[in-house]
Amino acid sequence: MGSCHTHQQRLQLLREAGVPELHLTRLRSPVDLDLRAHTIIAHTHQRPNTPLTRSTGLIHRQKTPA
Repeated sequence: MGSCHTHQQRLQLLREAGVPELHLTRLRSPVDLDLRAHTIIAHTHQRPNTPLTRSTGLIHRQKTPA
């Protein structure tokens, strides 16, 4: 679990520890639990209703300086 960046770091550490690539392909992150609320939340925040495992880039909008 964790961010995409954390997952990439985790994969790198596991590779360095000798874990076979076949095993690493089974790991998924972010977990992206389907709570059936994502459609309403995505609509409320004007965001796409795409599972995190199929999205790329940032999942949070960048804050603009005040």
